[in-house]
Amino acid sequence: MESVNPLNILNLLLSDYEQHLQLSDSPSESDKMLKTLIEEPSSHELFAPRNPNPKEAPNQAADFACKKRAVGYWTNVSSKKRRSLASVQDKFRKVTSTRQLREWRNHVREGGSRIDKLKALRLETGEKFFLAKQKPNVVKDLDIQQWAVTATREIGLSGFTASPHWVRKFKK
Repeated sequence: MESVNPLNILNLLLSDYEQHLQLSDSPSESDKMLKTLIEEPSSHELFAPRNPNPKEAPNQAADFACKKRAVGYWTNVSSKKRRSLASVQDKFRKVTSTRQLREWRNHVREGGSRIDKLKALRLETGEKFFLAKQKPNVVKDLDIQQWAVTATREIGLSGFTASPHWVRKFKK
């Protein structure tokens, strides 16, 4: 099932309304409200996208260090009062909403998002793989699985299993 964007529904209603509107009709109060909703999107978080630009390259996404700095700046420990979204956005361009800042705060508390942890797991396992490849020994899939499980414990990634499918993807 596809997700429904409320703005798309409002745009459809507006186009339907314009087709049936007579030029002599004056807009009602609800018509005016509908028009302002469409022209000026609400700052309500229902309309704020979780991923501001899904076509954004992965290297343009905020890394863990950036998230940590942004959350630290936003929470402003010295005055125990949060800074405004506008001031955080001035300093950190990748911040789009307070919802995103709350998600980043949870990521910082947990030691990174799941994606950050998976990247760290891949790097650590890859490092061990390349060190082993430099020696004349043969590296087997079981070795890679053991390295991944060890790295998973060190990183604190829950719910990860180094399946044979994961090992195949890792080796590519």
